[in-house]
Amino acid sequence: MSSERPRPRRAVDAGAGRPARLVALICLAGLALTVSAALAAAHADRGTEERLLEVQTEQAASVLAAAIAAIEAPLQSALDVERGAGGGERGRAAVAELLDQDVADDATYVSASLWRADGGAPTRVLALGGPPALRPGDPAMRDFLERALGADTTVVRRVDAAGGSRIAYALADPASGTVVHVERAIPADRRSPVDRDSAYARLSYAIYLGRTTRTRDMATTNVDPATLPLDGDVTSRVTIPFGDTALTLVTTPRTHLGSALSARLPWLLLVGGLLLTGLAGLVATKLTRARATAEADTATIRALYERVDTVFGEQRELFVALQRALLPPADPHIPQLEVAAEYVAGAIGIDIGGDWYSVLRLDDDRFAFVVGDVSGRGVEAVAEMARARFTLRAYLVDGDSPATALAKCAGQFDVVADGHIITALVAVGNHRSGTVTVADAGHPPPLMAAADGVDYVSVPVGPPLGLGATVYDETTFVLPVGATLLCYTDGLVERRGEDIDTGLGRLVRTVADLGEQPLPRLLGRVLDEMRDDGAPDDTAVLALRRTTTDDVAERAAGRDPGPACAAPVPTP
Repeated sequence: MSSERPRPRRAVDAGAGRPARLVALICLAGLALTVSAALAAAHADRGTEERLLEVQTEQAASVLAAAIAAIEAPLQSALDVERGAGGGERGRAAVAELLDQDVADDATYVSASLWRADGGAPTRVLALGGPPALRPGDPAMRDFLERALGADTTVVRRVDAAGGSRIAYALADPASGTVVHVERAIPADRRSPVDRDSAYARLSYAIYLGRTTRTRDMATTNVDPATLPLDGDVTSRVTIPFGDTALTLVTTPRTHLGSALSARLPWLLLVGGLLLTGLAGLVATKLTRARATAEADTATIRALYERVDTVFGEQRELFVALQRALLPPADPHIPQLEVAAEYVAGAIGIDIGGDWYSVLRLDDDRFAFVVGDVSGRGVEAVAEMARARFTLRAYLVDGDSPATALAKCAGQFDVVADGHIITALVAVGNHRSGTVTVADAGHPPPLMAAADGVDYVSVPVGPPLGLGATVYDETTFVLPVGATLLCYTDGLVERRGEDIDTGLGRLVRTVADLGEQPLPRLLGRVLDEMRDDGAPDDTAVLALRRTTTDDVAERAAGRDPGPACAAPVPTP
């Protein structure tokens, strides 16, 4: 953009071409600035879309992993039951009783069978449900069972059956030569329950059995199979372990995942820039022709374009900040902090719970951690856990305090719509000074074990997430060098028929009696002392100990120092 002041004309002919040249320069500069701003906004929006898609794809992958665990668990249970019953007729009866409720046209499996290999070819000793697609006596069935006997995990393959396709699973106990074989029907409408969850209603996806995306390996999708493979402008791909193979999940957005403003901003900048460019050209034409007011009008044009440059610069900084906020931390290692965690699944049923913990490094001095618990069990609880975990993580990475992060999350969950409430303990600390700021949404208080004793940290308790928008208070305390901070979910302190205050008191006495120990050993002893063998609830425990060096945690665990960060709770 030119800000050259036109010189006074000595004659009409001498300055006749100057207004046209100035207008042309202004228009070219305006067009260049407008196109650059529109392209920058489009690029930033695409980057935001890619990151949002990655987050939602990881959430979908977590749900699929939980579903796989729920499908495979009865096979191991059947082997355990058969072995516990001593085999023979009692063992077969026990397996039949266990699997009977899972075998039906609309249940988990359409066919199940128990096989015994006593030094020769496997022989079927129990059959439930309809006829299997892999028929007894076929070489394909024999090869499949022999694969299971030689594997240390579930073996999986896709088979064709009358009226559709199935996925066959087999899990063996090599010591006894017992094999459990089941078959699960692929939905006829090619749809998986994950796409009916409103959290993923804006995604198109395809799930393939194996690590390739060949059409014949496609298991389920929510689009017309004729349109596969998914090859939109923005796609995401993730592989989930599945027995001796894997599931490959490919997603692409159905609609724009970001805000409406982010999608429209490139066009708004383009249209607005063109209008401003045209207006500036008209103004420049009039200014250059008005010799008496040339100085004042030139200053006006300069101020106008400086304002435009400022607006475009602020917009660019906004998108850069958003991109940085969505990037994961480059180095999760937290100096002078030893971290250990344990997760123990509940003893009731095969459904998994929504307990989790997370530790991340925010910058050179600060770190953050979250311990949370979603009410209920099953895939929906895990989905809510993933959504809460990623949402809180995003707010903490973006610089929000614990209280602010919880307040922002409170308006995004609704127990009436979701069917779950979420408790969470959120903290941000400074490893140099030892200060820790904590906010609590209905979660049990953290326990600190220091040289002067063991006691709970007094934290103002706010309502759980899911009960509507609210404001949370927070408190700040100092974690002394050598002190241990223990955070946990309620499964650690709750027992059936017992008041929770009794459990909290028992935890204080247990930690005090155990004294100072390496963190992994301390957590193991605490779990042994606090939990009953038949405890129904899941338990997640996170311990942080402030040290004087960066590698104390690695030496205590028997490994070399290196980057360390607690991961999400593994699904059982």
